[in-house]
Formats: sequence, structure tokens, C-alpha cells
Amino acid sequence: MNPRIGQYLLMGLVMGVILTVMHFATRPKAPPSSSPAGQTTPGVPTDRSPLAFEPPPLPDFADEFDSEDFDPDDPKFDMPEFDLPEYEPLPDEQLRIFQDAWGAIQSQDSEWLIAILTGSPEAAQWASEGQTLLLLAIQEQNEPALRALLAASADVNYSNGMGASPLIDAIAFTWPYAVPILLDAGAGIESPTGVIGQTPLMIAAENADISSMQRLLNAGADIDARNDLNQGETALFCAVNASQPKSIRFLLDAGIDAAITNTITRLNAEQTALDMYNSEFFVDKEPILAMIDAFEAEPAPAAD
Repeated sequence: MNPRIGQYLLMGLVMGVILTVMHFATRPKAPPSSSPAGQTTPGVPTDRSPLAFEPPPLPDFADEFDSEDFDPDDPKFDMPEFDLPEYEPLPDEQLRIFQDAWGAIQSQDSEWLIAILTGSPEAAQWASEGQTLLLLAIQEQNEPALRALLAASADVNYSNGMGASPLIDAIAFTWPYAVPILLDAGAGIESPTGVIGQTPLMIAAENADISSMQRLLNAGADIDARNDLNQGETALFCAVNASQPKSIRFLLDAGIDAAITNTITRLNAEQTALDMYNSEFFVDKEPILAMIDAFEAEPAPAAD
């Protein structure tokens, strides 16, 4: 081996040892403990082995319910069953046209979409795997496509059986701009959709979409409507479950019946939406608690 190469290797090894020693010698030391000798910080185990530390037990939610009233074999405590919808596949030629239209919507190419609808206007009525072109336009928040499909007689009240309808999707995908357009086109405001039968007002309450809630109520939506599957709850329950104080305040001011109770299930005994803020399930319940307390503290309106 070339003596010069060996010399370089030796120098590199020496420098590596020196840098390692300097690294450990100059590392900052941990600050001294402020606890007196012999004391430990409460809640911090002194033995860090996995077996020495046990997390606090989870709350026993069964204590919240009256066990004498709960019979697990009673049918009234069973959740309703539902079947997932089955969709008929489009024929190959229709599927090709549908996919072309979908590509035009995604690429915001209005001219291409209008050309497709001009050649195949019936495509506005087709559905593939529970999706129509109108639903896809709403999910993409594509206003020209929305208007072109409505002009082509797209079904404004189509429901795929899993909770999707044009009005529901406009609210769920946070596009309140489309709500008045769909209402003007004849979108239904009451028909529950999906496996749990939520109305558009319930979805808007979950999203704190105040403008859409106001439009729906102005159009005649039933503020006290109850869903089909999820314990017969109203929009107020949806607002509480979603931790939306603005929705709670709006619905209470709009006159929703706060005395409505949900139906009994295996999860909880019958209760009102205003009872539910006491549940430990809520992550951010403080603003809800303050909002409801303020509502309950207000004097009742004077009788006529």
C-alpha cells in the first residue's frame, strides 16, 4: 500500500476519535432536579419499565346509566339494521362518456363538458357507483359545470342511498354558494338521505354553516325534524355532537324544541340535546357548556 494513503487513513482515524471525545465532553448536562432528595414528582413513575407504569383506568360509562332499566336482550335497545345499496354498472359506451364528462369537470373545462352534454344530454341523468355528474361538480365546487348540468335536466334530488344528494353534498363539502342555486332548482329540503337519514339542516348544523341553515329555514325546512337511524335526533343533537356552539346558539334562537329527547339505544338512556354536554365524550365542551348555561339563564319571554 502506498505509504501516503496509509498516513491519511491513520490521520482520519485519529480525528474521528478526537471528535467523538469532544462531542460527549461538551454535551449539556441535565438540569439538577428541584425536588428535595428522596421525593419524586407526583404521577411520574420512578421505574420506567413498562410493567411498572399503569395508565389511569378509563371511566366506567356504565355508571352513568340506570342498570335496572337496561336489558341487553330487549329489542328496543338494538340499533336498526340497514343494507348497503347496490348500483347497476353503466354499459361500456355510457361509462366512457361519463368518464369523459368527469374529466371535463375535474379539469374545469366547461367547453368540453358542454360539448359532451350536447351530444349526450342523457348523461346528466346517469349515475356510476352512486355518483352523478351533478354530485361530482358539487364536490369539485365547479359552478359552470353545476349550471350546465342543471340546464341539462340533471336530477337535483338524486340520492345514492349512502347520504349523498346534491344539496347534502353542497353543505357537506362546504360550498354554501351552491345551496340557493339548488334550492331554486327544486332541491328537496326535508327528504332524509343516507343510512342514518340526516336532513340538509342537520349537516349544516354539524358544519356550523349558519348561512345555509338560515336559507333552509327560510325555504320551509322543519327545524325539529328527526333523523331515521341515529336515535331520532334533531339538528340540535347534531350541533352538540359536533361541538358547534354557533350552531347551538342559532338553532336555539330560531326556536328549535330543546325538550325533544332521543330514543333509547345501547349507548345511552333517553335524553335531550341540552343534557348531552355533560358527557365525557366531548373533547371541547367548555364553549358548549357556557353557551347552554347562558341560554338557560335567560328569562322566559313574557306571556301575551
